Amino acid sequence: MTVALSQFSELVSNIHEAALDEVRWDFTLRRIAGAFDAFGVALLVVDPKSREMKVASSGTDPATVQTYNAYYGRMDPVAAAIRHSPVGAILTGDQITSKSELLRSEFFVDWALPNEVGDGLFAKLNTDAMVDAWLCIAAPLRSASYGTRERQDLMRLLMPHLRQALRTQALLGQHTTIGRDIFDAWEAVRHGVIFVSAEGRVLHANSAALDHIRKGVDLKVGVGGCLQAARPTDDAALQKLIGSSIRAPADGTPSGGSYALHSSDTHHPLLVQVVPLGRSNGDGKSSALVLLVNPQAPAEFPSSVLRQTYRLTRAETDVALAVARCPGLQAVADELSVSLPTVRVHLQRVFEKTGTNRQADLVRLMMMLDGGLHQPAHRV
Repeated sequence: MTVALSQFSELVSNIHEAALDEVRWDFTLRRIAGAFDAFGVALLVVDPKSREMKVASSGTDPATVQTYNAYYGRMDPVAAAIRHSPVGAILTGDQITSKSELLRSEFFVDWALPNEVGDGLFAKLNTDAMVDAWLCIAAPLRSASYGTRERQDLMRLLMPHLRQALRTQALLGQHTTIGRDIFDAWEAVRHGVIFVSAEGRVLHANSAALDHIRKGVDLKVGVGGCLQAARPTDDAALQKLIGSSIRAPADGTPSGGSYALHSSDTHHPLLVQVVPLGRSNGDGKSSALVLLVNPQAPAEFPSSVLRQTYRLTRAETDVALAVARCPGLQAVADELSVSLPTVRVHLQRVFEKTGTNRQADLVRLMMMLDGGLHQPAHRV
């Protein structure tokens, strides 16, 4: 079994993405199962409040999980072995129980064998009191042991990233109510928004930012859950920006700044702005907000704001908005199905009410009203 460096990097990125969006765990565990040539992978996390076990799994029928939880789990020799093993220790199937003993057990005959599970690799991922979790990589029972040195080495390399991802997820869960409100607000922003901790790790990203990260063209989540630029020269500049935002100099405050990433794939720049969010715990470090702005993205002109601010009629608002997207006044007339003189009359009134006298000035004014938020789809 050989895993290329590029495949390992993708697995690490997938793990840290799942920490930001738990829906991604299914995809991530399927990728891990593929790398290990496993039947399935299960990540079992104990809820810190209820102490209930939450299971994210790949390759396992929900009914199989249900019968395990209802009855067969109490017979599972793996569960007992993991529970009493030291954190970070990797257990193989033959270390937990002998093959002859396993083959005679009710657990194997009635549950493991029908589900093609009898061997694997297992480990406890606990990092501190916040996270109580196990990783189980399941495989069918074969004559040769599944827990080869190569598979153990790969598991050992992935475990720090899994632990950090679970800890990030637990930290976000501590602030569930206020966090959801803030995260929902970020989803209304068209630009990419990324929250970076005082340690430089990505704690949350809105959908627009996740799109950039998943494409991997401009940005990615790298080792330790840190935000990285795809190109080394860009990454050096990005790390310097983030560093200046989360670490204040001895005689100053965190500064932040901006940098343009130029992608060879899109040929368009992506503007990255990093803003400090205030000191944390008096240690001179700040969390930071990373804003991703695509200058080529079309503006969403807020028709309701434009109409209410300058007291435009509906017809005047329609003309103003059409001027911004049409190549000329005749095109505006054609789009709105009105005559060219009518367009000119409405446009003159718009100029008078907005204090502008050129189409370019009007468009610039409307762009200033665009606050970077998704506008409602309904007509106002």
